[in-house]
Amino acid sequence: MKYSPDAYLLHESGKFITYNIRIKVVMKEKIAADILRAAAEKAFCRFPYYSKQIRIDEEGGIDLIPNPRTVSVAPVSKKRTYLFSKQVNYQPCSIEYEDNCIYFNMYHGMCGGCGTFLWIKTTVYEYICARYGVHPDPGSTLMVDTPISQEEYAFPKLEEIPCDAPVSKIKKDEVWFPGPEYLLGFANLIVGDSVHYEFQIPKKALMQYVSENDGSPMSVIAAIMVKALYRALPKNQLPYRIETSHNYRTDVGCPKTHHDLLSHVFYLIPYHAQDWPIHKLCTVIRGTTHLQVQPEYAYDTLRRFYEYTDRVDAVKGLKEKNECASKHSHRKPDVHNSVIINYMGREDWGEMTDYVERAHVITDAHLLFEILDVGENFCISLMQMNKKSKYMDQFFRILDQEGIPYKVLGMHKNHLPVSKVENAPIL
Repeated sequence: MKYSPDAYLLHESGKFITYNIRIKVVMKEKIAADILRAAAEKAFCRFPYYSKQIRIDEEGGIDLIPNPRTVSVAPVSKKRTYLFSKQVNYQPCSIEYEDNCIYFNMYHGMCGGCGTFLWIKTTVYEYICARYGVHPDPGSTLMVDTPISQEEYAFPKLEEIPCDAPVSKIKKDEVWFPGPEYLLGFANLIVGDSVHYEFQIPKKALMQYVSENDGSPMSVIAAIMVKALYRALPKNQLPYRIETSHNYRTDVGCPKTHHDLLSHVFYLIPYHAQDWPIHKLCTVIRGTTHLQVQPEYAYDTLRRFYEYTDRVDAVKGLKEKNECASKHSHRKPDVHNSVIINYMGREDWGEMTDYVERAHVITDAHLLFEILDVGENFCISLMQMNKKSKYMDQFFRILDQEGIPYKVLGMHKNHLPVSKVENAPIL
């Protein structure tokens, strides 16, 4: 691996998918812009590994080097935000605000949800302190004066990873895949009609249901969505495959790193399972999860990443490297999925939830749930490449039948940023 491990996805960015995320944090009161700007600049100093700019060398290789500029804080614009551009101080991230919402834009190659929330929570904490003159219990939030550990920078070395192979490989069974919707959406990604639904479920109610059905927040949402698909697609007789992610940082000895270390986990739900109760579907999902989160899958995923970087490093020229990276992308799963469900796990916001109403993850995908644990609620967003409501309508009907309370918060345009891959001026 010749360059920063965070840089390689930039060779793919804009080719077919943006590889960027947008996190929406909804405060209980309107944003005070000047206070947010000062708090954001103060918090950003705590995360030097996010203060990067693009450098393209004579071989066409993209690297990320230190960027002395601060983070950009601006009102939400109708125009698209370009990360790594002058518009955002050539940084891989930026902050926008509107009414009572703060939007955190981030190039996904830098980090996953866990890494992004390190920066987000510190920024929100500093804003709350300055805005209200308080110092609430920060929960697991990093303070600006917390020493930066080498563990935050750590990246696993291939030579230190065991050669053990996974227990089994995922079979390429034919499953229902939203092909036309998916392809039309991604073909028009930049000017397309990608949206997300926002809703929330009280944590107490869902966790009681989870306990009664021997599941987890992820497996229950997955099981309900599968049953919703059966109803929304009555003519389909193919199985469904659910995809989720496993954060394997601990498996490779980097439990606190900001780097995005995720592997794919898949659940095949047969057609005849349409009448199964939720608890039976949860049992199948949990059992499959146990098999696919073994360390051997992490080792295999990491080896594939190093093979990918070696391929890209061997090619000369930016255009050629971009084509090679897109063709051999380590991010694309070997099999199609019907729906994706990601649950980041519990984020301890402490007393910050006295000021934070909710938060949502927004990204590229068709039929992708993102679940966040914020305060007393699970905040859920469902990404779609179109405005069809049939999937969500059936999902809510099953919640009603199962007696799970929820609150629909609306459908919104994704308004995702795009990475601008070009050399930044050196200061």
